[in-house]
Amino acid sequence: MLHSPIAPSAVEVLALAPPGCTVCVLLEGVPDGVAARSATARELLGSEARISEEPPEGWGAYPDGTTLLDVAAPPAALSRLLTELASGGRASPSASWSAAGRGYVGLPAETTPEAAAAMLASLRDVLARHRGTAVVCYAPEGVREAVDLWGPVPAAGLMRRVKDQFDPGHRLSPGRFVGGI
Repeated sequence: MLHSPIAPSAVEVLALAPPGCTVCVLLEGVPDGVAARSATARELLGSEARISEEPPEGWGAYPDGTTLLDVAAPPAALSRLLTELASGGRASPSASWSAAGRGYVGLPAETTPEAAAAMLASLRDVLARHRGTAVVCYAPEGVREAVDLWGPVPAAGLMRRVKDQFDPGHRLSPGRFVGGI
């Protein structure tokens, strides 16, 4: 889809209930051009593809869950990410992913802190193979205490030195950034 001549304005994958997912494509332009490009998109996506003037449920929204992870990696990581989300017999997370390589994963409310920590560790392992990241945007207190919210950050030492230079008393937002900076 990304390398086709249909020139989508946006492509989003919604993994609402693994193992299934929905590929959503936004086409913009003059009506005749959009109709022709829609037909090409349908051919690329297969016989089950539907065309609608209305966005699908979940388009552009954060996935459901009490823990939200911000994930970033090249589009090539998507297949492995979805496989990891569907594995392990855990409560099913929901996810959305844009063709730009940015997405969100929502962990259900019943996810224990230990299960959230295990899920985050496995996602970070998968994403690291693609130089990707997973950051916790928000989570219940128990999950926040059980995980490293930021994950590995190669430049943490440099960030710490800059913080020490500009805020030697560590008065500005102490402990709220990567590595307790």
